[in-house]
Amino acid sequence: MRRPIITLTTDFGTRDSYVGAMKGVILDIAPDTTIVDVSHDVERHNIHEAAYILATASKFFPPHSIHIAVVDPGVGSARRPLVLCTPRGTYISPDNGTLTHVLNGFSQVNSTTETGDTPAYARTPEGCVAYELDNPGFWLPRVTRTFHGRDIFAPSAAHLANGVDVSDMGAAVESITCLPESACYFDDGTVTGSVVHSDIYGNLITNIPSDALGNEPEIHVLGHTISGLSDSYQESVGGLMAIVGSQDTLEIAVGEGDARTILNASVGDRVVVQRSRA
Repeated sequence: MRRPIITLTTDFGTRDSYVGAMKGVILDIAPDTTIVDVSHDVERHNIHEAAYILATASKFFPPHSIHIAVVDPGVGSARRPLVLCTPRGTYISPDNGTLTHVLNGFSQVNSTTETGDTPAYARTPEGCVAYELDNPGFWLPRVTRTFHGRDIFAPSAAHLANGVDVSDMGAAVESITCLPESACYFDDGTVTGSVVHSDIYGNLITNIPSDALGNEPEIHVLGHTISGLSDSYQESVGGLMAIVGSQDTLEIAVGEGDARTILNASVGDRVVVQRSRA
């Protein structure tokens, strides 16, 4: 019998007892669980970063894995705690946009709004089910207003690991909150996307897929133009470059440098590609 796997992605860091408390709750309920720390160094309150890290790491885990992501500046508010069950894994998080890139793995979510800063909503993808974690029978006996990661998310995940049916967790959910800049648009030789993540090296990772670039693309980002693609970071040490990264999407980078700092870039910044027609 395969052992259950629960992963943790948070902005808690490791200095305090928060991560340890969540692990203790899980192991008390489901002692055979393998717990994997994906990251506890998500920038504090940065839902965009959490969404990216969750999606890009979880796709490499076995499909029976349960992924908890807690970057939750709205803890204690009316935001819903959710569980999303997909063919690729089960995800537990607040309904605050953390699941955006997971959802985009099933169908591209056009979540741009007129103001550009209002969250949109995506329907639960076909073949997936989502529920609000509103059954207190799967929570800790006492739930605080400030630590739902320990009091709701961790015990709910542990009960699922023990075989509880996901439909017992609460009421079915038809739509899930998404972040506003998640879409990528195509228009007659032009691709418009955005920066979705900046990694520890300062590389700007976009949502523009490699197969949309052509052979000699011209990339426009924050007033700079980059012609063509590099094959390695060493091709442009100290200079701005474009490269297809490990997620098979366009990255803007500086060889042995920091593109985020040089461009003063942020998640959500627009990137436009003029595609080669070759």
